[in-house]
Amino acid sequence: MRTLSCERSGLAALAPFSSGLCLCCILTGPANAHPLNDPRTELFVAVIVQAGCEMTDSVADVELPKYGFTKAETRDIVGDLLLAGQAVLDRTNGLLTLKTRECAE
Repeated sequence: MRTLSCERSGLAALAPFSSGLCLCCILTGPANAHPLNDPRTELFVAVIVQAGCEMTDSVADVELPKYGFTKAETRDIVGDLLLAGQAVLDRTNGLLTLKTRECAE
């Protein structure tokens, strides 16, 4: 199972969003159970596409729990999207931007 830890990585890349949901992460260990074609990953992408292909920490704190996303699940999915090049993270502004085909410019 994939583990996520800012403390263990020694990097400030794992920055929890204001109320605890974390969209920015550092990944260590083997892949988890959220391939990009997983229904939960697809729902996560759909929620962010509906929000304009990007989501800030404050929006994530409100919107993602409505769909049942936990902190751990969110970290795993975002990590998978980042690793696959399907998302970018602006750590300074707490903004996740999708680069999926739905969001291609």
